Amino acid sequence: MDVRIDEIKSKLCTALSNGNTVAAVYEHAITSGLEDNVFEARTTRILGLIETSTMTARHWLNKFYGPDFPQFITMVVEQQADEALKESEMALKLMQAAGTAATERKKAREEEGKTKENEDCEEPGKKKARKTTKEGEASNNPGGSNA
Repeated sequence: MDVRIDEIKSKLCTALSNGNTVAAVYEHAITSGLEDNVFEARTTRILGLIETSTMTARHWLNKFYGPDFPQFITMVVEQQADEALKESEMALKLMQAAGTAATERKKAREEEGKTKENEDCEEPGKKKARKTTKEGEASNNPGGSNA
């Protein structure tokens, strides 16, 4: 029975560790300016998952170290430990994906800003040459046709 209890404790401790990692990734993303609407929408679910799994893990770890932990509870605790571990692993993977996607969106926004700055820095009065259609109208299309 001791081996089984050690396995359960290990699962609960891993769930807590995953929760701490998710929280650290979230805090780093916020302080790094990665937060945007998409990131916030994704992380709401992740933070809910991790909150549930860490609360479950803490609860049962406290019970384990209590003076009168009944053996018949072991099976229930093991199921909850499995669930807490599963939720925390899912939250960890989702947070890593959300952080990566937010980083890519931030880079894209920065590149877009640089492109906009370059366009704004063109000499005033200089306009791109426009092709003329058969009717003499200016065209924005590459082939010279407004059709």
